[in-house]
Amino acid sequence: MTKVSDGCCEEWKCDCVCELYGDPHYTSFGGIDFDFLENCTYVLVEELNPVYNLTIAVDNFYCRPRGSCVKGIILKYKMNTATLYIFETANGEKTVEVSFNSVTIQPPFEKDGLRFESTEKKVFIHLPEIRSFISLTPYNTLAVSLAMEFFLNKIQGQCGECGAARSCVRKGGPTTSPSPRTAPICSNKLCDLLNHQVFSECRKNVSLSVIKKNCEFDGCGNKNASCSALEKAAEDCKKKGFCIDWRNFTDGICETTCEEGLVYEECRNTNDDYCFSGEHCQFCIGSRGELRLPGEKWANESCCYICVERTCTYQGKTYKVGDQWKDSNYPCMSLSCTLEGVKTNKTVCPVQNCLDEDKVWDDQKCCFTCTSRKSQCSPKMTNITTTVDSCTAVIEVPVCKGQCYSQPSTNSTMKSGILEVHQVCKCCETLDSEKRTMELSCQDNSKKTINYEYVKTCDCKICKK
Repeated sequence: MTKVSDGCCEEWKCDCVCELYGDPHYTSFGGIDFDFLENCTYVLVEELNPVYNLTIAVDNFYCRPRGSCVKGIILKYKMNTATLYIFETANGEKTVEVSFNSVTIQPPFEKDGLRFESTEKKVFIHLPEIRSFISLTPYNTLAVSLAMEFFLNKIQGQCGECGAARSCVRKGGPTTSPSPRTAPICSNKLCDLLNHQVFSECRKNVSLSVIKKNCEFDGCGNKNASCSALEKAAEDCKKKGFCIDWRNFTDGICETTCEEGLVYEECRNTNDDYCFSGEHCQFCIGSRGELRLPGEKWANESCCYICVERTCTYQGKTYKVGDQWKDSNYPCMSLSCTLEGVKTNKTVCPVQNCLDEDKVWDDQKCCFTCTSRKSQCSPKMTNITTTVDSCTAVIEVPVCKGQCYSQPSTNSTMKSGILEVHQVCKCCETLDSEKRTMELSCQDNSKKTINYEYVKTCDCKICKK
């Protein structure tokens, strides 16, 4: 049961919860435990008569020779599709990657009635309109929680019926009974952790015997496969009010890594990130849906969290929302970090048609403009200081500046048995000018007038020797 508040009154409502862990072990909506060791995509939940177009499927893979594990979840809701998939990085760390309508996103993210949230060890997809959610951890632990007021006796699939004791319900209605299996004969010290003192208080209130058998089966030949069962045990204890700090006892096998500068704590209970009974709660979004600033804290009657800064990753670098950058491999493309992820913008260059030697490129080497050779050599206004007989003035006058191109001459000579083609060098020089006067200020406060040449046009001429 879950306590639900509408902002005025609180009431208890029932949830249908289905869980998968290990390779994989099912706990159906009806609380029945069974195993299903196949490599395919299977429907966990679908509506008998579609109202919300809700379908939840699990994608399994053979994680070891003896059985399969959860690889990902496929959620279809209304007109959207979201996925959670487990990937292993080059250094062996497992992460859960999130996509929305085939576009990779980074939680927190919300759109079209789906809200994506994540902690360091679990990713959630919430469906607030129907008070339901799914979650997945890097250690192959999956949970589906549906509100009974929306789905009572209205669904079928491998998670069974919501509100009924029946287990796996196939299309057409037949029930599949749990299939027994023989526990393997092998030793797995990691599973002995469930008998450790750290679980002692929980064991008095929660039966862990089935989880221990499943843990031993999963870990036979692969210790890492037992982490999902241990996660399941810790979650069951947490629901009863017992938070177990168990990962430190696994010799790093089930360790959870954090981003640089952060430390993972299983049972942190300070006021800035604690929820009653350790249950997951909303964070990073205020009561009116506004995003909170990084590091900002707020509180209400139930819980409070520290908001995690939204970032984007591109080619191994991390960017903040609002950052813009360029990729030298793509000079005509600019990139920016948004709340939805990395956004690309392509520069559209104006159509130009000229010789390569007349192209003038911009600083990004993306677009060019055409400049004729003559226009490159032209009068440019320049400030000069003129002094005549202790009289001085600073004036702005046009000076011929610009680039001129050399040309091959029709003459050539033989030198040391090698033919040399002569180059005709051209310089930017005055083509037309006129005389003007300027006034200089003298040290005795008098004025002196002189004539100077005012350049009107320039041209490329053969350089004077």
